[in-house]
Amino acid sequence: MSEAMDEYYEALERLKANKPINVPVGTKITNDAVSLEAGRKKGTIKKSREVFAELIQESENSSSKEKALIDELKL
Repeated sequence: MSEAMDEYYEALERLKANKPINVPVGTKITNDAVSLEAGRKKGTIKKSREVFAELIQESENSSSKEKALIDELKL
């Protein structure tokens, strides 16, 4: 895995742990949030780029879990 991809995955892990360093705490997990947290520009993670397929899937899974937890807390 390239160094850049490592940075994206590390950014995703920080967002999942709600301990970001480049975006505000509590930021929703999105491709743009992962990009910004990794120190890249918004929009660098694109579905059309095969190299991001696994990262996007993991990000979407995390986002779904995050949404479910929020919905559960609202009840």
